Amino acid sequence: MSFSRKGNKTKKKEEGAEDKQDHERAFQVLMDPEKGGLVQDTNGVITGCSLRYCILHFCKNEEESVFFHTGHDLFTTVDELFVIFLSIFTKIGKFEDKMKTSIARRITKFISDYLEVNQHKFVQGSKEHEILVHFIDELMNFGEDFNIESSWLLHKLKKISQYHIDPPIEPKLSPRVQMKSLLDYSVCDLVEQMCLIDQDLVKQIPLNMFLKTRWKQSIHITKFTEHYNKISDWTSYEVASTANPKKRQKVFSHFVSIAKLLLECQNLHGMLAIVSGLMRYPVERLEKTKGGLGASFLKKYEKLLNISKPTNNFSILRAIIKDAKPPFVYPLVLIMKDILVIEENIDSWLDTDKNHHQIMNLHKMRLIGKALQTILKSHEVSYNFTPDKEIQQFLLNVQVVPQEQLKILSKKNIKDI
Repeated sequence: MSFSRKGNKTKKKEEGAEDKQDHERAFQVLMDPEKGGLVQDTNGVITGCSLRYCILHFCKNEEESVFFHTGHDLFTTVDELFVIFLSIFTKIGKFEDKMKTSIARRITKFISDYLEVNQHKFVQGSKEHEILVHFIDELMNFGEDFNIESSWLLHKLKKISQYHIDPPIEPKLSPRVQMKSLLDYSVCDLVEQMCLIDQDLVKQIPLNMFLKTRWKQSIHITKFTEHYNKISDWTSYEVASTANPKKRQKVFSHFVSIAKLLLECQNLHGMLAIVSGLMRYPVERLEKTKGGLGASFLKKYEKLLNISKPTNNFSILRAIIKDAKPPFVYPLVLIMKDILVIEENIDSWLDTDKNHHQIMNLHKMRLIGKALQTILKSHEVSYNFTPDKEIQQFLLNVQVVPQEQLKILSKKNIKDI
């Protein structure tokens, strides 16, 4: 199958013809619950349509957000999912009654399955519970055909809520736990929980959000990036703000050991966050911090610095990634850099003759696919570590300060040496 388009003069005409062919092809596909397309009768009334086709065809604006699985947490928010479903109902006026009912049942089945897997999210009083109740009310407003489905869904929601009268309460840490600091946790324990957190965050990112610089709009990439920056800022703060030189050496060596073990666990994203924090000027200027650490230890630190350097397009780090076997966490900075270079420097379409015929640049598609393949590879196996809620809360709520304040703390501690 060839992918082609023409110049400006004939572009609209050919696109119209292609659209017509696509519709004619879709009309010949019988309705299928899992796959398939659209079926029309001789009067143009839609008589068959899969839910997937309905979402992609009638809600094109939301197509990029449709990325979910009933067995796992949504990759979109609950709000976005319900907005997508409501959009479907507002665009099916030309469907025959039986088709409307069929779509309602499929959507209701999906939400029902999602409720079974994520019951804890729909406790009474929660935001998700209120959203779903509102959605059911809207569903009833579409007509009698939806009342049965809506009533069934509402009954299921109430039944689930009976087992969760109150929202689950997060366990409060004791004052002693809240006062814990970096040195209160072992290197191994911190690394294990960092691996679990980072892998969970990266798995939440839909792959299509890496394309065409969409990461600027992705809440999941933003969340992952913010966590990376927080860990890096925290690393700098812990070292630069420690006034006692001997304790500062312990803090510094603790972070170096964390970065080294993260490298061994192939959490390259987390390793970069730690090392980048140690490389900042407010930390580097405290030269005597490394004084009593020993030559062999500093040699390990230098190795981490060399791996993290962007020299030759992160050649050392990329060599490690090439040989890595799951589980591992791919550095977000590399995939974003690679996709950006491809998007900005390689055309999506290539001219082939004087009539401005163009063909899709399959070489560009292969490069993008190769870049994303490494992300998929990293998802194949999960870390076999036991989650520790206390340590994860510690890592997700680490203390950071603005850069200006960090410089002041560092300058103050230079005088104390």
